Amino acid sequence: MKRRASVYQWPYYGGGYYPPQPMMVQQLVGRRQAYKSMNVCLYVPRRKPSIDQVINTYVHHLCITSVEVVPDRVIVCGHFEVKVLYVACLPSQPVHAVESRRVRFTESVYIPGACYGMQANANVRVDYVDADCCRSGNYHNDYYDNYYWDYGYPHSRHGGSRSCDVTVSLRISASVFGDKEIMHHPHPGGMPFYPGGMPLHPKG
Repeated sequence: MKRRASVYQWPYYGGGYYPPQPMMVQQLVGRRQAYKSMNVCLYVPRRKPSIDQVINTYVHHLCITSVEVVPDRVIVCGHFEVKVLYVACLPSQPVHAVESRRVRFTESVYIPGACYGMQANANVRVDYVDADCCRSGNYHNDYYDNYYWDYGYPHSRHGGSRSCDVTVSLRISASVFGDKEIMHHPHPGGMPFYPGGMPLHPKG
């Protein structure tokens, strides 16, 4: 009696049966964004003149130092540097700069399904930056008419500002990946072969 091959048996690959082998792959658990707003106060050093007008504000050296996964959240930590370019409150109106280094930030991104041991990556970018001085205004030629009429001083400007408030808004994106086990069917040579080199049921 001729024995037929069962469709439920493992395929034959020219000399032996190769059962499926487990393989670990990374599966995306979730990807979300969060926003972090910070207010940084910069003080002008004593060796520099006061602020008369803010020209521009820069945020550079923005980087992420650590990414940790906790239940349903990703904790992202990093730091950046902020620099303010301004016109000094002097008759010659020279341009000076004041900066703050290593301004740290920490934000948690909510990702359902995240847990300890999973892998995560994150990136951050600056969405908005603005500088405002308490007396000299916001990026504008805003002078106060403080005239000392009692002392006879003609058209004297204000004394300038010794501090500047910088608002920075960051956009933080985080992704969490988990390991998943799948069954892989190895195919030596790329194509399965049957005993004798021909299939049991040839077409035609």
